[in-house]
Amino acid sequence: MGGFLFAIAYTVRMTLIPAGDWVSVLEAAELLKLTKRRVQVFIKSGRLPAKQFGNAFMVLRADLKAFESQPRPTGRKRTAAKKPVPKRKPKA
Repeated sequence: MGGFLFAIAYTVRMTLIPAGDWVSVLEAAELLKLTKRRVQVFIKSGRLPAKQFGNAFMVLRADLKAFESQPRPTGRKRTAAKKPVPKRKPKA
Protein backbone atom coordinates (compact mmCIF):
# COMPACT_ATOMS: atom_id res chain seq x y z
CA MET A 1 0.00 0.00 0.00
CA GLY A 2 1.75 3.12 -1.19
CA GLY A 3 0.96 6.73 -0.65
CA PHE A 4 1.37 9.23 2.07
CA LEU A 5 -0.40 9.65 5.38
CA PHE A 6 -2.64 12.47 6.40
CA ALA A 7 -3.89 13.31 9.86
CA ILE A 8 -7.31 14.01 11.28
CA ALA A 9 -7.23 16.17 14.39
CA TYR A 10 -9.48 15.36 17.32
CA THR A 11 -9.84 17.12 20.62
CA VAL A 12 -7.41 14.81 22.40
CA ARG A 13 -5.33 12.95 19.83
CA MET A 14 -4.16 12.89 16.23
CA THR A 15 -4.90 9.87 14.07
CA LEU A 16 -2.91 8.96 10.97
CA ILE A 17 -4.99 7.66 8.09
CA PRO A 18 -3.41 6.15 4.98
CA ALA A 19 -4.36 8.06 1.84
CA GLY A 20 -4.86 6.75 -1.65
CA ASP A 21 -6.72 3.44 -1.47
CA TRP A 22 -8.94 4.48 1.45
CA VAL A 23 -12.04 6.69 1.29
CA SER A 24 -14.14 8.18 4.07
CA VAL A 25 -17.74 7.20 4.72
CA LEU A 26 -18.93 10.43 3.11
CA GLU A 27 -16.84 9.80 -0.03
CA ALA A 28 -18.07 6.19 -0.12
CA ALA A 29 -21.66 7.43 0.08
CA GLU A 30 -21.08 9.79 -2.85
CA LEU A 31 -19.44 7.04 -4.94
CA LEU A 32 -22.23 4.54 -4.17
CA LYS A 33 -24.96 7.20 -4.58
CA LEU A 34 -26.26 6.48 -1.09
CA THR A 35 -26.65 8.55 2.04
CA LYS A 36 -23.90 8.68 4.64
CA ARG A 37 -26.20 7.03 7.18
CA ARG A 38 -26.99 4.13 4.82
CA VAL A 39 -23.26 3.47 4.32
CA GLN A 40 -22.82 3.50 8.11
CA VAL A 41 -25.61 0.92 8.43
CA PHE A 42 -23.91 -1.32 5.84
CA ILE A 43 -20.62 -1.01 7.73
CA LYS A 44 -22.23 -1.80 11.09
CA SER A 45 -24.06 -4.83 9.67
CA GLY A 46 -20.81 -6.13 8.16
CA ARG A 47 -22.01 -5.98 4.54
CA LEU A 48 -19.42 -3.31 3.71
CA PRO A 49 -15.94 -3.93 5.20
CA ALA A 50 -14.33 -0.90 6.81
CA LYS A 51 -11.56 -0.08 9.24
CA GLN A 52 -11.75 2.39 12.08
CA PHE A 53 -8.96 4.95 12.40
CA GLY A 54 -9.60 6.82 15.63
CA ASN A 55 -13.14 8.13 15.29
CA ALA A 56 -13.36 7.82 11.51
CA PHE A 57 -14.29 4.75 9.48
CA MET A 58 -12.46 4.27 6.18
CA VAL A 59 -13.37 1.94 3.31
CA LEU A 60 -11.00 0.46 0.73
CA ARG A 61 -11.80 1.38 -2.88
CA ALA A 62 -11.56 -2.31 -3.83
CA ASP A 63 -14.22 -3.14 -1.22
CA LEU A 64 -16.45 -0.41 -2.69
CA LYS A 65 -16.16 -1.94 -6.17
CA ALA A 66 -16.97 -5.40 -4.79
CA PHE A 67 -19.94 -3.99 -2.85
CA GLU A 68 -21.25 -2.23 -5.97
CA SER A 69 -21.24 -5.48 -7.95
CA GLN A 70 -23.35 -7.31 -5.33
CA PRO A 71 -27.10 -7.34 -5.97
CA ARG A 72 -29.01 -5.39 -3.34
CA PRO A 73 -32.54 -6.31 -2.32
CA THR A 74 -35.12 -3.63 -2.96
CA GLY A 75 -37.98 -2.72 -0.70
CA ARG A 76 -39.17 -4.40 2.45
CA LYS A 77 -39.31 -8.10 3.07
CA ARG A 78 -42.81 -9.47 2.71
CA THR A 79 -44.52 -10.55 5.89
CA ALA A 80 -47.51 -12.80 6.37
CA ALA A 81 -50.86 -11.09 6.17
CA LYS A 82 -52.38 -10.28 9.54
CA LYS A 83 -55.73 -11.76 10.49
CA PRO A 84 -58.50 -9.20 10.67
CA VAL A 85 -59.46 -8.15 14.18
CA PRO A 86 -63.05 -9.19 14.96
CA LYS A 87 -65.43 -6.35 15.73
CA ARG A 88 -66.72 -6.08 19.27
CA LYS A 89 -70.35 -6.64 19.93
CA PRO A 90 -72.09 -3.51 21.17
CA LYS A 91 -73.14 -3.54 24.78
CA ALA A 92 -76.87 -3.62 25.32
